[in-house]
Amino acid sequence: MNHPTPAHTPLPLQGGPGQLDADPIEAPAADGPVPEAAAGRVQALLEEAEAAVVGEEYERVAGLTAEIRSLLGSTPSGDLAQAYNLQAMTHFMHGQYREASAAALHEAAIRETIGDHEGLAKCLNNLGLIHIELGDLPTALEHLTRCFMYIQTCPEPLENLACACQINIGNVHQIMRNAVLAADAYRQGIEAARRAAHVGNEIAGLTGLGLLANDGLEYRDALRSLSQALSLARSHTRRYDEAEILDALGQTYVGLGQHDLALETFGQALWLAEDLGALPSEQNTRFHLARLYVAMGQPEAAVSQFRGALACAERSGSERLALDIHEELGGALQALGRHEAANVHLGAALTLERALKDRSSQEIIQNLTTHLEVERARHQADTYRLLNQTSESARAEAEGLVRARTADLEAAQLDIIERLSIAGEYRDDKTGAHTERVSTYAASLAACLGLPSEEVELIRLAARLHDIGKIGVPDSVLLKTGTLTSEEYSIMKHHTTIGARVLEGGQSALMRLAEEIALTHHERWDGSGYPAGLSGERIPLSGRIVAIADVWDALTTERPYKAAWTREDAWRELSAQAGAQFDPYLVEVFLGMVAGTLNAGTEPPPVAEANHIQAAADAERDLPTHAVQHVTALNDAAWEARRADPLQSVRIAHEAYLISEQHGYAVGQGYALRTLGFHDIGASSFRDALDRFDRAIGIARAAAVPVLERDCLNLLGNVYRSIYNTERAMTCLLQSIELSRTLGDLAGEAHALMNLGVIAASRLKDKQHALSYYQQAYAVLETAANRGGQVACLYSMADAFQELGQFTQAQDYGRRGATLGQNLGDTLHHALSLSVVARALDAQSSHHDAEPVHREALELMRRLDSEMPEPTAWIQLYYGTHLAATGALDEAQAEYERVLAGCTAFDLKELAVLAHQELTQVHKRRGDLEAAMHHLEAERALQQVIFEQEAAEKTRGLMFQYEVERAESEAALYKVRSVELASANVALEQANREKSALVAALQEQSMLLERQLREDSLTGVYNRRHIEQILSREFEDHRAGGQAMSLIMLDVDHFKQVNDTFSHLVGDDVLRRMGALLLATGRSQNSSGRYGGEEFVVVLPDMALVEAVAVAERLRLDVEAHAWQEVAAGLRITVSLGVASSEGLENFERLVGRADEKLYEAKRQRNRVAC
Repeated sequence: MNHPTPAHTPLPLQGGPGQLDADPIEAPAADGPVPEAAAGRVQALLEEAEAAVVGEEYERVAGLTAEIRSLLGSTPSGDLAQAYNLQAMTHFMHGQYREASAAALHEAAIRETIGDHEGLAKCLNNLGLIHIELGDLPTALEHLTRCFMYIQTCPEPLENLACACQINIGNVHQIMRNAVLAADAYRQGIEAARRAAHVGNEIAGLTGLGLLANDGLEYRDALRSLSQALSLARSHTRRYDEAEILDALGQTYVGLGQHDLALETFGQALWLAEDLGALPSEQNTRFHLARLYVAMGQPEAAVSQFRGALACAERSGSERLALDIHEELGGALQALGRHEAANVHLGAALTLERALKDRSSQEIIQNLTTHLEVERARHQADTYRLLNQTSESARAEAEGLVRARTADLEAAQLDIIERLSIAGEYRDDKTGAHTERVSTYAASLAACLGLPSEEVELIRLAARLHDIGKIGVPDSVLLKTGTLTSEEYSIMKHHTTIGARVLEGGQSALMRLAEEIALTHHERWDGSGYPAGLSGERIPLSGRIVAIADVWDALTTERPYKAAWTREDAWRELSAQAGAQFDPYLVEVFLGMVAGTLNAGTEPPPVAEANHIQAAADAERDLPTHAVQHVTALNDAAWEARRADPLQSVRIAHEAYLISEQHGYAVGQGYALRTLGFHDIGASSFRDALDRFDRAIGIARAAAVPVLERDCLNLLGNVYRSIYNTERAMTCLLQSIELSRTLGDLAGEAHALMNLGVIAASRLKDKQHALSYYQQAYAVLETAANRGGQVACLYSMADAFQELGQFTQAQDYGRRGATLGQNLGDTLHHALSLSVVARALDAQSSHHDAEPVHREALELMRRLDSEMPEPTAWIQLYYGTHLAATGALDEAQAEYERVLAGCTAFDLKELAVLAHQELTQVHKRRGDLEAAMHHLEAERALQQVIFEQEAAEKTRGLMFQYEVERAESEAALYKVRSVELASANVALEQANREKSALVAALQEQSMLLERQLREDSLTGVYNRRHIEQILSREFEDHRAGGQAMSLIMLDVDHFKQVNDTFSHLVGDDVLRRMGALLLATGRSQNSSGRYGGEEFVVVLPDMALVEAVAVAERLRLDVEAHAWQEVAAGLRITVSLGVASSEGLENFERLVGRADEKLYEAKRQRNRVAC
């Protein structure tokens, strides 16, 4: 708002037209020849465009520069750079700062390519000015500092630019409230400008000093500097400068109390800004003029100017300025008694403020998620290495070498299978068990075909990765619930080739089989499948087997886009597709295999897990019967007492767990963990709850106890909902529903459906889907004749109808819920249902009928007040709204204040926000604006607290999830290791006989695996895990030696558009070339790695920040200048880079975080470096 006027030298006024009256730049010749006729036309157009700029006819410039660029093409030349310079100036003068930045960056790249030192320095100065207007001060200071450094080392004397750059640096320091540095920079810039006789820079420096004096309340000094600047601007006909100086002078007069002079001065500034079409000057002048009108007690005039300033701010995209204008415009409208209009603007300010904070929060959460993924991968790798070392030390040297390497390779393959299958499930499968079921079906079919047990086990493991290629399919296609378009279907079909590419190169039979299945499981027997159109027995047997298993599971399970088919319908569909989609013989065998399960409605027993389940059953049969009975009784008692006597429940559950542990009774431990996890939720100990439920679910699955698994999944869904992990919460509940249906447990199914409705309503804010879940739950409860569940469901449906504006249905379901609640003695739902009825009547303006219903609901809740404070407060809030609607403002205020008292006592912040909103409206209607503003501010403060708490909960949730998964990975790795060692002991004698040949083969394979573990297969640079190991080691070495190092983090701009426009194959080629550019850049001690997707990092040992910035800039220019058209016609690639130094940082994670923050700054404008 009070930003100093930027030095105008750099924008157009140094790249060309601003210097026409002195010494025009001689444009360097183009690299490629331009036809003589075209060259003549280009020169004529440039002269015309420059004349239009001198005449301030900026509307003409855009068309002229577009024609120039079309004639010149993409060959770098001085004329092309000049065209971009004129285009940048035009955008800047119209407040289009982002477009101006893009044009200036194009110009800078061309100037550097053709060796135009002076032109490049001017571009850097221009970019600093543009980012000042965008409010991106660190980037502005970065460009200006780079400009000044470049000028100092440039072989050409550039005194004019040096003084302009100093003045602009003064601008930035002033905005950053560093008055001493700003004043020093201004004075040096003014002296240099006078020596060089450069009027524009002198005006800019004087204006900056004047505004600096205004900020320090030194108005007489300000008047002196600004008067000098105005005189120079008018004598040299610099009208843009004149408009900005007049605006600053008006502010000075306001500070001196000279309101009449201020009005006259602002009026002159506004007339000039409108006449010139100078959007920045207009929006600032209108804002300052509006503030003056407010100070003079003329709110009507203030409102008019605020609205004009708001329109300018919205056109220029200045969100923070728009936020200030909304707030002050709301205050002016309140002063005029236009409370409704004022509320609109104050609400807009609140919404805009929340949006700006939400963006910041999402960035923080994303950074933390990335960091935790890095930590998880590192921890797993360290654990695995430790296990390897332990196993190797226990063996003789020669025999240990053979066995350890063999086991390592097998373990790595199993680990890859497990983790890749989890990755695939997490992206696509909402039930989280699809790939596991497919692998079970496939192995069972392979066994029925008479394949050897070794091949059956290989198929079971490899089939888990049949859909791993879906990790490369965009979420917009993969997670779409409707029918795919032809283009989307084409993208989806790529998952077969992507999966094969992920798995290719494996040396073991398992990895080769997984690659074969991933590539061929969508081929069809009749040859109409994809990707290769294979037919008949040309399709590998493994692909034909998995194709049947995949479709059977897809048909018989519920998906977001369809209900589950009955097994009879699925049977008929497979029969119909025999000979068309599927191998007819395999279909016959498969249907025979599942024929015995149709009546029972159960799944085929897992092939590999059957022995484990049988072993668990045998172990439990060996337990003393009285011990099992005692544990069961304890667990039942603990669960029954969980609500009535929580402390006793916890004590009994601990006792049950201890006895179960002593006897090796896993199921007893699982039920005890269920109860303890339930109490963890009540105590908000979500980390412990996650751990206990995960352990209990593992026990339930191993021992085949679906009831325990279902209960824990339902509770686990509540945990994830509480920590704002909505996707995982819904996944758990969908699994719970599936298990309840398998068990025929209608109550459990309805309970999970109700929980899904709560998540849809509270977390997703999707009332329509919430209503759908409630209706499904009610149908189940009616079938089960569960009247207690029905009353809660009727209330939830009534509330959903009310929120959707369907008041007749809300009234009907509310009355049904109230009647049933009364009959059952359910006071809570009786009262809540009545409250919905009353709200529906109010919404239909039947206030007289609503009054007694509100009162009855309140009376019912007062009986439960001490037990149910939150429902009571909600009903009070709705009653207050009813009173306000009938004009009983005093009674409404009293009711709302009672709500606030309850919210304060029981920490109900979201409800308190609504109460403050209602009180704001009540006080506005009474004309008590001071009280209204008090509640509005209280609402904003609470919103901020809620926002911060939500962000903290999300962060805690990520941390809990990471810690639980880390513990699980440790347990899994130890278990896998034990199995490996036992198997290896059996095979050791045979392995020793082939020792010499096998060692040589394993050494070669180990070297290949080590390389694969280090390098990214697509780009050739290091992968994320290895580059982080390098970064961690370098950081510790540099910190120990007291030296600095730097890190560059870069991201390919608009990479999704490259994939969408040119295909994923082109996108892959772009990433390969990016890897080659990184490997060819910089010193040998630098290390480059792919951090994820299109994001890369470069580790720069022994390099300070300034040098690292220079490396990043060279890399940015190398990427931009690369011959991308060789990849695809019309392809253009740029990168954004963030640079950070290790100085002052305590660990390498902070270094990564700092570089990531700078990358985010760079990506705001794209194709630039931020530090």
